[in-house]
Amino acid sequence: MRHNQLAKRVPSTQDRKHRHHCRKTQLGATSAMVAACAFVLVLVIVAVIQVSMKLSSSQMVRNSVDAGVLNIATHVPDLKSGAGGAVFGDCNDITGAVGLTNINRVWGKALLINANAEEMANSGQAGNSAGSASQAMSGAEDLTNNLKEKLTDKESMDKLFAVQDEKKAIAVVKKGSGSEDSEQANFNTAYLHRGDESNISIDPAQFPPGTGDKLSPVSKGSSQWLGGYKNLQVNGKQFMFVPFRLGEMPHLVSPEEFKSNQEKPEGAIASLPPNSYYGSGTLSGTGGQASANAIANPQHTYQLAIPHAYVVIKLEKNQANWTINGTQIATSTYEFAHEQQWQIKDHSVGCLSKLNGYASLGNEYNQKDLLSVLTALPGDHEPAFVKLLQRLKEIDAGMTMTGMKALLSAQQVVPNEYEYVLYPTYKTADNTQPTIKLSPQSQVSEPWYKAASPDGTEKTIVAEQQTQDNPNTNWAQIIGIWMLTSHHVTENGNVMWTPGTGLNQCLGTLRLQRTADVTFGGHCPP
Repeated sequence: MRHNQLAKRVPSTQDRKHRHHCRKTQLGATSAMVAACAFVLVLVIVAVIQVSMKLSSSQMVRNSVDAGVLNIATHVPDLKSGAGGAVFGDCNDITGAVGLTNINRVWGKALLINANAEEMANSGQAGNSAGSASQAMSGAEDLTNNLKEKLTDKESMDKLFAVQDEKKAIAVVKKGSGSEDSEQANFNTAYLHRGDESNISIDPAQFPPGTGDKLSPVSKGSSQWLGGYKNLQVNGKQFMFVPFRLGEMPHLVSPEEFKSNQEKPEGAIASLPPNSYYGSGTLSGTGGQASANAIANPQHTYQLAIPHAYVVIKLEKNQANWTINGTQIATSTYEFAHEQQWQIKDHSVGCLSKLNGYASLGNEYNQKDLLSVLTALPGDHEPAFVKLLQRLKEIDAGMTMTGMKALLSAQQVVPNEYEYVLYPTYKTADNTQPTIKLSPQSQVSEPWYKAASPDGTEKTIVAEQQTQDNPNTNWAQIIGIWMLTSHHVTENGNVMWTPGTGLNQCLGTLRLQRTADVTFGGHCPP
């Protein structure tokens, strides 16, 4: 019985063949499934790699385009329009040229020239100021036109945009269609931060009265700044400055902000320089594409100024008119020092008599410094000093009344020197940080200085009070019987101001003129 049970458990040959076939079938199915799974896995891996590569390429092109546009925004100040020339050479940067960094400085000088012209016209002292103002405008526009060409030049933008990655290079986006294979730069510009500060700081006292009232400067930090991309009007002309926020570096900006500021501000000249740039690009061999926008900022500021300018103080020789009974007998001059003169010599006065007339002159100049000379006679001389100070502030905004009068007090009147110049000196190549000096004209050694007459007309601004026999006096010697009934010295003076626009460097001349009337009166005995 047990033998039979064991016999039943031994598989037959047919059973063994069947089971082997099943195992073989199962193994084949498993292998096919493994192969299929492996194929799918390979496809997934390839897809992941492709997606990863695409994402990597996309990130790479974005990074590279960002870098390229930032490079444009960082280096556009290096593009120059050339030197400032005869009118704006004093506004050149340290390279001796005009670029985005100092184009506002050029327009700042033009603004002051026009403010001076407006004041001169309002005061009836216009002279040739209108022509000077127009010349300043045309010169500034020429420089701006040249600069705009540089800032939008395809070749220049391509060079700035062509930033190299470690292994890949950026190529500009291809424009065109069909079989056209030409590459053209896809660069646009915009005008951002309208109404914000430019890089020109101002002191409202720099402007002649009534000319800078509508400028509405922007307060930032501890200073006031000319506003950027807004229409400013002076002397009936429009001015617009490029805004550069104080302390801000070049940086990327959003596409929305860029696109909404692509149109020029209202009233802008055609060549108004942009301050923002757009660029787009593809990564060579990948087709990855990106675009970016960035705003420039040279991070350099200037004080509003006419750097190469000066003011003249002119002393006329004092004149003495010698008269007897209202008839002028002689004329003489005297210096800014005490002297004794004998100008009427043996003059016949009738009744067989002669008169010799003498005078002690120049006693008002017991102090020889320029300030004392200017104020030697009584009168309100402050209007003259106010005129001088305002023009000096156009050169150095930091000049004060105290500082100016200190210069006048320190300068002694030199014999035979009648013109004195208040002018700046600079230690910097771009004519910043001025130091105002005062010297006789013959001693001004600045290489830029050229003597010129102001382009306005003269007007008296100080009428000094008349003095008699104080401190000058006269006396007479009579030969004969003629009777001397009166004799005195009457002195009076005027301070005249001739304004200048500064186009030819001269911002004005303050001229002092004084006259002493040396009179004698008498008659023959009855």
